[in-house]
Amino acid sequence: MTQQITVKCIRDAGDKEADPITDALITTEAAAVARGKRFLDDPAQGGYYQTRRYSMTVPHRGPSLIPGSWVAIDAPAAGINNVAMKIIDYTLSITDRSVAAKITVERYING
Repeated sequence: MTQQITVKCIRDAGDKEADPITDALITTEAAAVARGKRFLDDPAQGGYYQTRRYSMTVPHRGPSLIPGSWVAIDAPAAGINNVAMKIIDYTLSITDRSVAAKITVERYING
Protein backbone atom coordinates (compact mmCIF):
# COMPACT_ATOMS: atom_id res chain seq x y z
CA MET A 1 0.00 0.00 0.00
CA THR A 2 1.34 3.43 -0.97
CA GLN A 3 1.60 6.13 1.60
CA GLN A 4 0.03 9.46 0.73
CA ILE A 5 2.30 12.50 0.91
CA THR A 6 1.09 15.97 1.93
CA VAL A 7 2.93 18.96 0.44
CA LYS A 8 3.54 22.08 2.55
CA CYS A 9 4.44 25.26 0.63
CA ILE A 10 6.25 27.74 2.85
CA ARG A 11 6.93 31.26 1.63
CA ASP A 12 9.45 33.97 2.51
CA ALA A 13 10.99 33.46 5.94
CA GLY A 14 8.67 30.55 6.73
CA ASP A 15 5.96 32.75 8.18
CA LYS A 16 3.56 32.39 5.24
CA GLU A 17 2.48 28.79 4.88
CA ALA A 18 -0.09 27.86 2.24
CA ASP A 19 -2.83 25.30 2.85
CA PRO A 20 -1.42 21.77 2.56
CA ILE A 21 -1.78 20.02 -0.80
CA THR A 22 -3.07 16.49 -0.44
CA ASP A 23 -3.52 14.39 -3.56
CA ALA A 24 -3.63 10.61 -3.98
CA LEU A 25 -1.40 10.94 -7.06
CA ILE A 26 1.47 12.37 -5.00
CA THR A 27 3.31 9.18 -4.05
CA THR A 28 6.98 10.14 -4.21
CA GLU A 29 9.08 13.00 -2.91
CA ALA A 30 9.89 14.08 -6.48
CA ALA A 31 6.16 14.27 -7.32
CA ALA A 32 5.55 16.27 -4.12
CA VAL A 33 8.30 18.78 -4.97
CA ALA A 34 6.99 19.15 -8.55
CA ARG A 35 3.42 19.71 -7.28
CA GLY A 36 4.59 22.30 -4.74
CA LYS A 37 6.58 24.17 -7.38
CA ARG A 38 3.59 24.16 -9.72
CA PHE A 39 1.43 25.66 -6.95
CA LEU A 40 3.97 28.41 -6.22
CA ASP A 41 4.49 29.25 -9.91
CA ASP A 42 0.93 29.21 -11.22
CA PRO A 43 -1.46 31.99 -10.20
CA ALA A 44 -4.38 29.93 -11.53
CA GLN A 45 -3.56 27.36 -8.82
CA GLY A 46 -3.56 29.99 -6.09
CA GLY A 47 0.15 30.64 -6.45
CA TYR A 48 2.35 32.93 -4.49
CA TYR A 49 3.31 35.44 -7.14
CA GLN A 50 1.50 38.55 -8.27
CA THR A 51 1.36 38.73 -12.04
CA ARG A 52 1.45 41.55 -14.54
CA ARG A 53 0.61 41.04 -18.20
CA TYR A 54 2.17 42.91 -21.09
CA SER A 55 1.21 42.92 -24.77
CA MET A 56 3.79 43.91 -27.34
CA THR A 57 4.62 43.60 -31.01
CA VAL A 58 8.00 42.08 -31.83
CA PRO A 59 9.73 40.75 -34.95
CA HIS A 60 8.73 37.14 -35.63
CA ARG A 61 11.58 34.86 -34.51
CA GLY A 62 10.38 31.45 -35.63
CA PRO A 63 8.61 28.55 -33.96
CA SER A 64 10.48 28.73 -30.63
CA LEU A 65 8.13 31.36 -29.15
CA ILE A 66 5.17 29.25 -28.15
CA PRO A 67 2.65 29.78 -25.35
CA GLY A 68 3.98 28.30 -22.13
CA SER A 69 7.65 28.93 -22.96
CA TRP A 70 9.80 31.51 -21.18
CA VAL A 71 11.63 34.48 -22.71
CA ALA A 72 13.87 37.28 -21.42
CA ILE A 73 12.31 40.67 -22.18
CA ASP A 74 14.41 43.80 -22.58
CA ALA A 75 12.32 46.99 -22.84
CA PRO A 76 14.28 49.81 -21.18
CA ALA A 77 11.60 52.40 -22.02
CA ALA A 78 9.17 50.41 -19.86
CA GLY A 79 11.74 49.84 -17.11
CA ILE A 80 12.11 46.15 -17.99
CA ASN A 81 15.69 44.92 -18.22
CA ASN A 82 16.30 41.25 -18.97
CA VAL A 83 13.25 40.01 -17.07
CA ALA A 84 12.08 36.41 -17.49
CA MET A 85 8.43 36.25 -18.58
CA LYS A 86 6.09 33.48 -19.65
CA ILE A 87 4.45 33.65 -23.09
CA ILE A 88 0.67 33.50 -22.73
CA ASP A 89 -0.39 34.22 -26.33
CA TYR A 90 1.39 34.56 -29.67
CA THR A 91 -0.26 35.82 -32.87
CA LEU A 92 1.43 36.44 -36.23
CA SER A 93 0.80 39.57 -38.28
CA ILE A 94 1.95 39.29 -41.90
CA THR A 95 2.11 42.29 -44.23
CA ASP A 96 3.81 42.75 -47.60
CA ARG A 97 6.80 44.33 -45.80
CA SER A 98 7.19 42.37 -42.56
CA VAL A 99 6.29 39.46 -40.37
CA ALA A 100 5.64 40.53 -36.80
CA ALA A 101 4.24 38.83 -33.76
CA LYS A 102 1.91 40.20 -31.14
CA ILE A 103 2.76 38.48 -27.88
CA THR A 104 1.18 38.57 -24.47
CA VAL A 105 3.63 37.77 -21.69
CA GLU A 106 3.17 37.40 -17.96
CA ARG A 107 5.66 38.59 -15.36
CA TYR A 108 5.73 36.98 -11.93
CA ILE A 109 6.50 39.27 -9.01
CA ASN A 110 7.03 38.15 -5.39
CA GLY A 111 4.15 39.50 -3.41
